[in-house]
Amino acid sequence: MRQARVREVRADLDRAHRLQLVTHIRRSAPDAPSVRGFIVGIGRKWVAVATLNDRDEPDGHSLLRLRDLLAVTIDPDPDCLEVRVLKARGAWPPRGLQVNLDNFTGIAEAISTAPVISVGRADGTYRVGSVVLADGDQVLLRLIGRRGAWLRRIRVIRADEIVRLNIGGRFDESNLLAANSALAGPVSGGSDGQVSPAREDPPERGSVGARLAFAHEHTELVTVIRRIPGADRLQGFVVGLGSEWAAIEVVADDLALDGIALVRVADVKRVRFDADRGDGPLVMRALRARGEFPPPVFPVGLDDLEAPLRAAEDQMIAVHREWFSPDLCWIGVVRTLDRDRLGLLQVDPGGIWSVHQRLFDRAAITRVDFGGGYERALQLGAGAPPDQQPWDAS
Repeated sequence: MRQARVREVRADLDRAHRLQLVTHIRRSAPDAPSVRGFIVGIGRKWVAVATLNDRDEPDGHSLLRLRDLLAVTIDPDPDCLEVRVLKARGAWPPRGLQVNLDNFTGIAEAISTAPVISVGRADGTYRVGSVVLADGDQVLLRLIGRRGAWLRRIRVIRADEIVRLNIGGRFDESNLLAANSALAGPVSGGSDGQVSPAREDPPERGSVGARLAFAHEHTELVTVIRRIPGADRLQGFVVGLGSEWAAIEVVADDLALDGIALVRVADVKRVRFDADRGDGPLVMRALRARGEFPPPVFPVGLDDLEAPLRAAEDQMIAVHREWFSPDLCWIGVVRTLDRDRLGLLQVDPGGIWSVHQRLFDRAAITRVDFGGGYERALQLGAGAPPDQQPWDAS
């Protein structure tokens, strides 16, 4: 049964490789994240994928053990959104990887020269670090800890435990930046996990408004938790604050700034200060090393949505109505705006513009995103919006 599945998966991979089609790969391990991208190499034991992140940006390469692959889904459209976005970014065709995928010895040679890698094991754990030694039997990895600093311990990982290797991924590179910056010593602002004398401690208690104001004034890394069931928790920086709305510069999973989320102050239940807890030091080190801290101040007032929506002009935005649909958003450009309603000319997930506008009751809008990687990717793939069309009041 397993051999039949492997043959079927391999045939699909060969087709996707030959035709350069976007491929979604599911793996057999429980809770193993799927992999999306382009097949750039297939061997007897391993497959190489030029991966895409959720912003349709190239995100390094993943090497996957062939026998662990459960199913392959191929987008048959050679001009799908991902391809159009990569072409617009000058990143087409996907970059290949010179590696022998027939056995682990060939892979060991490839990872030995990489500045940083991450290793996924069969037990579901991942380790990020720099290769000290790799051969056909094992990998010796100098680890980067969760708080963004090099650990002294060298971890020995057997080759037969490894199910995935990532090379050149953005998260791994952010870890490397953070760890190398930590070698320079403490940085003021708590980014090294130590509270600098120049940094005022955040309030342990107080109203949500007071905590948002402190985070705004002191450019604190926070997680904003809202009372809406199922709504995303947002980690980032409060870069604008008004009587009704707050602007959060969001930190993405790869530890880079990823655009603005406007959220209603009334929906905020809790503000957690993160600079000195959990992965906060890692985030701060990575942002500082990349020159992304402090983030720019939001330039318009936030006492209502009027000013930020008008400032967006033809910029792609995402509109959320999370009290009704916490898992859905509508993306497009603002075409009409009055006191009660917003008219959005939508673009679908494939980058195709709608014919009609969609109307939203402004009172029902709980969050508006813009300037994020996914919105930018859709704008690249969809092209300029068509001329204004009649409203669709559905």
